[in-house]
Order: sequence, then C-alpha cells, then structure tokens
Amino acid sequence: MKFRPFLEKLAEINELKTIDKEVDWNLEVAAISTKSFELGGPALHFKKIKDYPECSMITGFLAGPQLSHVSHPPFRGRKPWSRIAVAMGLDPAVLYTEFLDTYITRMNQPIKPLEVKTGPCKEVVLKGKDVNILKFPIPFLHKNDGGRYGSGIVIVKDPETGWQHWGWYRWMVKDKNTLVGNFPENSPLRKIYEKYEAQNKPMPFCIVLGAEPVAMVASMMPLPEGADVPGIAGGLQLDPIELVPAETS
Repeated sequence: MKFRPFLEKLAEINELKTIDKEVDWNLEVAAISTKSFELGGPALHFKKIKDYPECSMITGFLAGPQLSHVSHPPFRGRKPWSRIAVAMGLDPAVLYTEFLDTYITRMNQPIKPLEVKTGPCKEVVLKGKDVNILKFPIPFLHKNDGGRYGSGIVIVKDPETGWQHWGWYRWMVKDKNTLVGNFPENSPLRKIYEKYEAQNKPMPFCIVLGAEPVAMVASMMPLPEGADVPGIAGGLQLDPIELVPAETS
C-alpha cells in the first residue's frame, strides 16, 4: 500500500488525527507526540509546521496503543499491531495469532520489486550548492540533544558482494549538507562501512523517506546478511514495491 492511501485508511478507522494548528518543529512536535503515545492515542498529522509552510509532519503511523491501554476506554478493541496490519492490507481488528502467522508466512514468500523509470521522489531534484537538508522540518526532540534528529531507511551496497542492505537508522543534522550517523556495533551498516574504510573509499548511501510502510517494517527486521528487504516488503503486502535509481548514488 502506498503511503498516502495508507494514511487515508488510518484516518478512516480513527487511527490518524489531523492537527491544523501550527506547531513548532523545535520541541513542540516531540512533546505532543510523546504525550499522545503515552496515552495510547492515534498517529498524528501536523498540517502546519512553523517555518515550513510547504511541509507537514506525521508521527506514530506504525505504532499503536500499548497492551496496558487496550482494555480501557477509549482504547478498548484497538490493537498495538493494527497500523502494521493496515499496511499489510489486513483487518485492523485481526487477532494477534492470525496477524503473526500471516506476517511470518508472507515474510518467507518475498516478491521481487519492480524497477521503474521515475516516481514522486523525482519531482524535485536538488544537487550541489542547492542541497539543503534543512529544507525539511526535521524535529528537535529533546532540549539537550546535539541537533535535530531524523530516521529512515538507509540503503548501502556491500562493495564485495553487491548486496544491498536496507536498515532503519537514526541520524542527526549537523548543518545544511552534513549528517552525523551512528553505526551500531555488529550492524550490517557498520560491517559494510568498514569494508569501504579498508579500501580508503567513501561509502555511497541513500536515505528513503515516505516509502511504502511495509518497506519501513521490513527494514526494521533483524534479518541475516544477504536478505532481500525490498522483496520481503513486497511479500508483506502481496504486491511488489517500486524502485527507482537514485540520482547520485
């Protein structure tokens, strides 16, 4: 399921709330989102972000109420896995055993992705001196943070095997064209980076934002080296995801 239809479905089942009042990317978005998560609330779509009139921001779209919430009004009947179930095309009220069985079955039946020539991500292309990460409303989350944090699917290619690793990683904005990333110990990202470092070469990478929700889910799985993440994502939704070549990587 594409990202926009996914959000429309969440709104239809009251798992997404739209906030029309302007909010500040500096601490306010994080504070409101955190309180909503603590209360077992829906995903939040902030339509107006201070300093970013052309952007909106969505939080918690794959999360759900904690088990401690679901037996109490107004959360009774909702499931912690409902939003992921929607991404997979399942009934949001699906029982956990059925959800898990379906999840495991589809994960083990990957569907090869489709390679396409273009897509929405090609509508605006900025290169060289025009690159400015701060064109995006990346939030400042905690008052003692070193910078503004984002997260997303990070894609890198093993220089020896050609395997593409897709993983969900956090990164911090240093300035308009520099990100700082942590390569967790024993992670595929770190192992691949060390291969580039040993060859004294920079490691090309791609950060994907707004992909099919199942691609985000698959990138968070603790999969073995060589796993076909885009194929697994396609399997989860019984429909291949679409891939388009990156501009510079």
